[in-house]
Amino acid sequence: MNITIISDTHLSHRFDVRKYKYLVSILASADRVIINGDFWDGYLTSFDQFVTSPWKKLFPLLKKKKALYLFGNHDKREYSDTRIRLFCTQAHTEMKLDFGRYRLHIEHGDRVVPLIDSYIPWVQRHAFLTRIAQNYERVGLSILGTRFLLLEYTKHNNRMKEYARTSIPHNAILLCGHSHLPELSLSKRFANSGFINHGYGSYLRIDKDELSLIREQYE
Repeated sequence: MNITIISDTHLSHRFDVRKYKYLVSILASADRVIINGDFWDGYLTSFDQFVTSPWKKLFPLLKKKKALYLFGNHDKREYSDTRIRLFCTQAHTEMKLDFGRYRLHIEHGDRVVPLIDSYIPWVQRHAFLTRIAQNYERVGLSILGTRFLLLEYTKHNNRMKEYARTSIPHNAILLCGHSHLPELSLSKRFANSGFINHGYGSYLRIDKDELSLIREQYE
């Protein structure tokens, strides 16, 4: 069995054919899927708009893969309703999973690294501000490529690694998303699935007792 772990797709009622085809390609080859937060973006759309949008074409595939879903800061539990069962079999804020030689502690990462939306609640679900942030990221990637992610988000991953060192059992690995910076550091007992947006895709895969990080661009 292999498990694919994705996060931070930030889907809304706006449909992106390129992203859809990319998601189908990586999910179809998995035996099981874990969605580690910010699957849809409650700052940009309502849950009703999302589940009735063309993105619903993904739901049968996710159900077939018995997807496990963890809430993030953009798709908080209170933003959704029972229709999450359209695309997952279970939903949690964090979970622990034993797979082969790995013991995994999985959570989105917003509890470990709270950002401005945690401190200033009115920022939440403010579409204009969220689109500014997304455009900033898009422009940064177009100019600097993935170096932009390193410059902008390394500080967040460093805080997650410190949390793994001080707060996660010594025999476990912390798996997060949230920062949009993909990373696999087994020596630090930390992995981050990154994000899938703006033509860049990253995700974690467990296959034959090996944890790997895949980074790609999609067209």
